[in-house]
Amino acid sequence: MGLDISQLQPIPERNDVAFRDLKTLLANQETPIVLRGFVAHWPLVAKAQVSALQALRYLEQHSTQEPVTVFNVAPNADGRVFYNESATGFNYRVLNGPFSRLAQQLSTSNNEALGAFYLGSTLFGRWFPEIDTEHSTVLDEISPLKSLWLGQKSKVAIHSDFPLNLACNVIGKRRFVLFPPEQISNLYIGSLDFTPAGRPISMVNLNEPDFDAFPRFAEALKHAQFVDLTPGDCLYIPSMWWHYVEGLEDINAQINYWWRDEKSVIGSPTDALTHALLAIRQLPAHEKAAWKAFFDYYLFSDEFDTNHIPHELLGVFDGSNTQQQLNVKKQLARNLER
Repeated sequence: MGLDISQLQPIPERNDVAFRDLKTLLANQETPIVLRGFVAHWPLVAKAQVSALQALRYLEQHSTQEPVTVFNVAPNADGRVFYNESATGFNYRVLNGPFSRLAQQLSTSNNEALGAFYLGSTLFGRWFPEIDTEHSTVLDEISPLKSLWLGQKSKVAIHSDFPLNLACNVIGKRRFVLFPPEQISNLYIGSLDFTPAGRPISMVNLNEPDFDAFPRFAEALKHAQFVDLTPGDCLYIPSMWWHYVEGLEDINAQINYWWRDEKSVIGSPTDALTHALLAIRQLPAHEKAAWKAFFDYYLFSDEFDTNHIPHELLGVFDGSNTQQQLNVKKQLARNLER
């Protein structure tokens, strides 16, 4: 029996947020929120309200000739971007060509023998520079990573992203199912370094969960939230919230904003986790316990402070010293080369 999505908790919604107030709202928003109709005035959304094909033609008319990268998901995969049956590779082909070719593929009636076509994370300002400024929010002022996602009916497995995320639905209907970060132990996350699209994914098929193979997933569902977005709606996904994404119609598209409030010099927590797995995971239990105490104290405890350390000795503890942070990263790189 398939999962009844409607039984999950709905994500809270707002329909009264002014454009100018977006950054202030999101700066204080620690949980997901839906902004209904927030980008309904965008030209692409207006085209989609007439028809998905008209919106697709609009994109095609304003695209550059630079090739795009497209996933062609296997015909028997039901649009699910995932591993192949032996988990030795993936269930899609990677194709490259002009955007016009993808538009033609999406325009024709779905041919199940061809599988589904899916364009992921394609920089909007690079491939559609003529209409980029017509599809903007105040977030454009902070130079976010702004990308287009476009395809047929598709299912992207549960995953998380480090950046903050504003997903603006522009064509078709898109479903999101979200889980709080602390549900990681109930989501059965697969490989960290061999993934379909660069981020670790849940091995659970959300629409047809196998509770015999993944019994703890039932607990995760108790904390899940969902929403179906129509053209013009946006969803804010905080950092590291797990999310499943499904395109529900024959043509679906969103423009996605990714950004961080912190300085880029701090590096990636994912890299830190990967190295910690190499350096600590295999240690004897008593040594892991010791390192757990160190990590808890230095990273997660409210008791940690530097008041007893002379300023000249702060080193890596001085978060305001960009040059010091760069020096530490260079030293780490040298250490890792040994």
